[in-house]
Order: sequence, then C-alpha cells, then structure tokens
Amino acid sequence: YSARRILALDLKDGFRLADYNSGNVVPIASLTKIMTGYVALQYLDSGETITITQNAADTAGGAGGLEEGETFTFKDLLSAMMTASSNDAAMAIAETVGARMGGNTFEARIALFVDSMNKQAREIGMEHTRFLNPTGLDAGSGVPSNLSTASDLALLVSAPQLKPMLWEMSRDKERLIYSDAQKRHALINVNTLVDRIPYLIGTKTGSTDTARDSVIVVYEYPIGEPHALILLGAAPGERFVEAARLLNRISRVLP
Repeated sequence: YSARRILALDLKDGFRLADYNSGNVVPIASLTKIMTGYVALQYLDSGETITITQNAADTAGGAGGLEEGETFTFKDLLSAMMTASSNDAAMAIAETVGARMGGNTFEARIALFVDSMNKQAREIGMEHTRFLNPTGLDAGSGVPSNLSTASDLALLVSAPQLKPMLWEMSRDKERLIYSDAQKRHALINVNTLVDRIPYLIGTKTGSTDTARDSVIVVYEYPIGEPHALILLGAAPGERFVEAARLLNRISRVLP
C-alpha cells in the first residue's frame, strides 16, 4: 500500500480492524469539509438560501462552477461541497455562518468559522487537529493548511452530533443542482467506490500536493453495524484501488 496512514474500525465499539500509523499528524486536504459541514449544520437549515459572493467565487478550484451572485439552498451547497468537493461552496457556507457569528467582513467571518471548527475539534477530542481554513486547500505551494490524524478523524465521523444529511449529500455519483435563476450545475463525484458499496453511509475525498490522495468511507457491514475506513496520503491514482482492497480484506463488503 502507498497510503501513509490507514485506520479501519467499528464505529460502535471502536474496535480497530486495521491500523497503520493512525496517530501521525498529516495534511488532510478536503477531508476538512466534513468538519465544515459539521459546524454549518448547527447553524443552517436545509432550505435556507445562500448567495455566492465574489470572495467565495474567487476561491481556488473550479468544481461546481459556482458564480458570483447565484443563490442556492444550503442543502444544494452542501451537496456541491460533499459530492464535488467545491471549495466555492465551502467558503460560501463558512462565510454565511461566520456572518451569523458576528463577522462584518469576509475575513472576519471566515476567521470566526475556523475558530469554531477548532473549538468543535477540541470538544470531540481531536487533540492533534488544527484547522486554518474551511476548504483544506494548501496555504501555499508546498505548505499544508489543515492537519489531523486518522484517529482524530475517526472521532469526527463517529460523533453522535454528525447529522445524516451530511453523509446523504456525499453518496451520489452525480447530482444536478440549480441556482435561483435555474442555471444548472452538474456535480461529479470523483470517488469510484460510491456506487460499488451496497450499504454506504457516506464518503469524502481529499487531494492536494502536500496531502497526496485520501479518502474516508463510512459504511454498514452487516446492516446496522457502522464501520469506517480512513486512508490518508496515498500515491496519485491509488487511493480507491487500495481502499477497495482493504474493504474486501476487512469486511468483504464489495461485490
């Protein structure tokens, strides 16, 4: 395996089925967006509307193709963030929540949101986690932003406060969302496992130059028995192959 960190566990009792360097701190790229959604769902209802600002639209990364001035429901932006890993959607969500927290500029709103991400991490027990932004984008060329461990991420995905809607938005291979002006946006999930796991609860991918390729898969096997596989820092093009191999070795979950 090329993955630098691996953890597979039963989410009910915490029993570890596989563990390889799960306590080592590494960049987590867009796995960050699980925490972004975790925080946002405490403040926003699914039908609330969010307008994309220029600052959000200017965020690096073109997934989702969101444009300044478009308005979407929070649920649709959550879908863009979890299905297509849209950085624009993540920033728009964080900016909206940050405004509710009292931020009066874009920078202040994002800072308040990130402070809440770190506070929530501490409350969950993620002692080796640090967030600098809501997206997971590298802070600069070769400079990671958000750091965590596989063990800390296991605490996040097993947190009882993690609402099912977050995972629901991650299970589609493709999804269409529409702005208030009925402009269509096609969301594509890069995770090739989403339609291969019979009892998938949810999933999230992450990839930057510093983090390499990562994936989290939360699934039931057998039904009613939630498990998670956390694979961090795989070589380019290898994360889904290695995740599938592990899922078959551990649970025989793939057909």
